[in-house]
Amino acid sequence: MDLFEKDTDAANDGDNIAMLTSAGTWYARADIGRFDDAIAALDRAANLETFPTDGTMLARLRTYYNYGKFTKDQATAEADPVRKQELTDKSIAMFRRAVEIGGAMTNQFVANPQGFLYLSMAQLELGDFTASETNFKTYEQLLSGGSPQ
Repeated sequence: MDLFEKDTDAANDGDNIAMLTSAGTWYARADIGRFDDAIAALDRAANLETFPTDGTMLARLRTYYNYGKFTKDQATAEADPVRKQELTDKSIAMFRRAVEIGGAMTNQFVANPQGFLYLSMAQLELGDFTASETNFKTYEQLLSGGSPQ
């Protein structure tokens, strides 16, 4: 990937976003679990986009949410109180970032149900039950063929 970014051939620059998004999605798979690498790749892809796309935003939203769940599960299983708190703090930070990305995504791509679903789940993890319920209802509405209100 770095070779494409550092070369002088402008013809292959369009491939960078797709490659970074693919790499980030692959790194974020549950059986791979390289969330830090996934976030780095997906954030780089987002920074290269002239205009955000729903695919890249959804990949980032999903990855931040899944990383939050992963670290929350680790915190639950952790016996050392210091490490448990570190993991809890990291989990909360991942959920907060997911909410930021989800908010931006659902404002820009109002017909993408998955954006509302992951935003709702991240809000639920942070205890924002009212917002979570509202976004989940929008998700259900979009799935049934309706439009967001």
